[in-house]
Amino acid sequence: MLAEDNQSSAVFLLTDAARLLRGEIDRCVMECGLGLTPGLIRTLIVISRHAGVRQRVLAEKMDVEPMTVSSYIDRLEAMGLVERRTDPGDRRAKLVHVTERLSEVAAAVGPLIGTAYERAMDGIDPYARKAVEQALERVRQNLSRAA
Repeated sequence: MLAEDNQSSAVFLLTDAARLLRGEIDRCVMECGLGLTPGLIRTLIVISRHAGVRQRVLAEKMDVEPMTVSSYIDRLEAMGLVERRTDPGDRRAKLVHVTERLSEVAAAVGPLIGTAYERAMDGIDPYARKAVEQALERVRQNLSRAA
């Protein structure tokens, strides 16, 4: 039975923990009063990590439809948090960059994400936390290569 298989249990625990943590972060973000949805925050995070990213690539990294990303970017642009710039290599394409206003959002949202993280890691000693982070980074690297 799958539920008794250690590998299946680890996969279930990982995906369930990720789901619960994302829900906790989403709840915190909605309560912060910035008028940003969790999807908008996630978009800002991905854009800030991949400055000058094309919308299509952003959609792939977020695992959402390009039209969803376009909608998010429209809203973030209207709020002055991102801007589209012409790709010097292809004038038809646009690259998305965060603006200076991102620091305001980061100052408000960063502690909320930190609180959610601390809630998730409550009772786990610092060495185990580091081991979890290293293992998850390796999982991400392995799966990124496979993709």
